[in-house]
Amino acid sequence: MALCSMEAVKVIKKLGVRGLFTRELPLLIMMIGTLTGAQWGIIMLSMCLLGCCPHLCKKNCHLSPPLNFEAKVKILTS
Repeated sequence: MALCSMEAVKVIKKLGVRGLFTRELPLLIMMIGTLTGAQWGIIMLSMCLLGCCPHLCKKNCHLSPPLNFEAKVKILTS
């Protein structure tokens, strides 16, 4: 057996199969969920700022109409 597979067997024996899936699981869900949410937030914000998809913004959002080229350049260069 390779060294890494022997280590994996030791961990499985120590924690048990149930322990592998339940120990630290809430923490992992929280970390992955917040990172994924933050990434989607950044993507949606940048799309709204660039006027790529105005239907993503709220109707009362001041960025909902697509920005003209000069406004996009101003945002990117500022």
